[in-house]
Order: sequence, then structure tokens, then C-alpha cells
Amino acid sequence: EIAVQAEANRIKLVQRIGAPATYRAKGFLSAVSSDNGANVVYVFDIFDATGKRLHRISGERQAGVSSGDPWSGVGTTTLTQIATDVVFQLDVWLAGGGQ
Repeated sequence: EIAVQAEANRIKLVQRIGAPATYRAKGFLSAVSSDNGANVVYVFDIFDATGKRLHRISGERQAGVSSGDPWSGVGTTTLTQIATDVVFQLDVWLAGGGQ
């Protein structure tokens, strides 16, 4: 989903290790139970070519009702919303000079 959103925003992604890139992103998603079902917490760190962290994108999205495993409440809609959020925040950061 992030690749789809990045392409729609004309942000070029390199999806393999070792490929030349201006920035590298490392991120994770974590589903956690809440009183209302499940939430997905996300964090993406953006690094320069030397490995210095330059920026952090993070947030949380409410997902659907889960039964036991919080991931059971996470659907495609939630993941698409997260991808849209991440790429929007990345685009704003890049437009500001990416520093």
C-alpha cells in the first residue's frame, strides 16, 4: 500500500537493499488491543545515506473489532489509511527540504 501511495504522489521508492537511494526508511506496524477493538501503531524512521536518522513518521489508527489477536481486526482499509498517512507526511517533509 505504501508503494501504491508513493507512486500516486510521484515519490520514487527503491525496494531492495543495496540499491542507490537518497534516503532509507525503516518502519514497523504493531496492532494492540483497545477498549474499542484494535489500534495499529506505526513508526517509520527516515535515514540519510550514512545511516543518520533525519526524521520520524508515526501515528495510530483505529482498526475494527478483534477477537483475541488484535491483527484480526485490521483490514485493508486501515492499512490503506496508514499508507496514505505515511506517504503524506513523507511528502510534506520532502517538500520542506528533507532535512
